[in-house]
Amino acid sequence: MSEIHKSILRDWYKTELPLSKSYVDYVLRIVFRDSIPEGYADFMIQYNGGEGPVGEVGYARFWPLEELVQANTDYNCASALPDLTLIGTDGGSEGFGIISYDNKFNYVSVPLSDISIDTVLFGGDNFIEFISKIGTNKV
Repeated sequence: MSEIHKSILRDWYKTELPLSKSYVDYVLRIVFRDSIPEGYADFMIQYNGGEGPVGEVGYARFWPLEELVQANTDYNCASALPDLTLIGTDGGSEGFGIISYDNKFNYVSVPLSDISIDTVLFGGDNFIEFISKIGTNKV
């Protein structure tokens, strides 16, 4: 894991043991329609989700792979914003997700009570940039 991960996620509680790259790639290819958000995939291999403080002021709970499909079904993402896959929350009313299109990824924050393109806040095009913004309360 990179030093930036270690500094941003210094008190991180991971939910499970590390996963194999082949398993993570397999699940993410299903969830993201044959493409893989690499930084997020690397995080999931190491942590498979988890929760805790992020940076100085942020907080996040990223769901384990086993919960991704059910959580997105529960929040009705497919009809609300088809290109959005939620990957976690701020522990409250904000969802964290990835909008994927043409093998490109945008990390976003969106209110769970109003998932739409009009309420999306863009947090970057890679996972490290995104968690850095969560850690400084910029998404």
